[in-house]
Amino acid sequence: MGDFLRRRGASEQAIRYLLLGFEDDAALDYIRDASNHRQLSRIKGGNDLLPRAFASQLSEVIHYGCAIERIAQQAGGVRIAYRRAGMLDQLDADACICTIPFSVLRGIAVTPDWSPAKRKVIDGTYYGPVERITYQVRRRYWESQGLNGFGTSDKNFEVWHPTHGAPGTRGLLQAYVYEAYAAELDRLSDTDRTERAIADMDEVHPGLRDELETVVAKSWANDPWQKGAYIVYRAGDHKWYPDICRPDGRVWFAGEHASAWPGWMQGALTSGIAAARAVDADRG
Repeated sequence: MGDFLRRRGASEQAIRYLLLGFEDDAALDYIRDASNHRQLSRIKGGNDLLPRAFASQLSEVIHYGCAIERIAQQAGGVRIAYRRAGMLDQLDADACICTIPFSVLRGIAVTPDWSPAKRKVIDGTYYGPVERITYQVRRRYWESQGLNGFGTSDKNFEVWHPTHGAPGTRGLLQAYVYEAYAAELDRLSDTDRTERAIADMDEVHPGLRDELETVVAKSWANDPWQKGAYIVYRAGDHKWYPDICRPDGRVWFAGEHASAWPGWMQGALTSGIAAARAVDADRG
């Protein structure tokens, strides 16, 4: 995408500002993702109502706190070995729908190994580093300046205001940090990361330090169950999409990475539905 803009005369400063660190992102991927921003929706009452709804219907079959250690395919089925509370156990099934991010899946043992095409995409897909930093303030002071709280910083992060339109005076700001700058923050200690994050937001919304109550930072790259926020297609990587989605033996794949909407909830949902239907069809 950086090359695409350079050929059209954009300056390096403009590219840095426009792309938020995604200079190496495939132009096709960037344009596709930008088109998804035309209309954004959220679940009234909070997006966590979605997993809570699943849990309320499936509480008898969900196993929490299970770390997968091996996926073994055998005649007519799949055996999953997992560790829970330090104890190793296993589960046998006719088929498996695997939603584990490839950034994590590449470190899980499988027997026999994935097909060469599947192994290539599991090992080769790139997951972008993201930091999301939330600032709680005692009052939404920027509103007195006629600002809505949203914006973009030339340090490669978006500024969000999750309490926009909410009652009361206390508020939240959020820095959504991408790519190289997110990776830089990931390498800092908790104390240094917090101080850097406060300084960054204080530049965007001066006066933050005077109103700040607390700061919480979430790193997807440092999360052992995620190791990156979402799949990002670099130039030439879109050719891998069919192999990302294709089943391998008795294992089907779902998740945002196996969908036409990488990085988005609807991608995870639609791919999960498609995989479940495919397994049902395979079983006759």
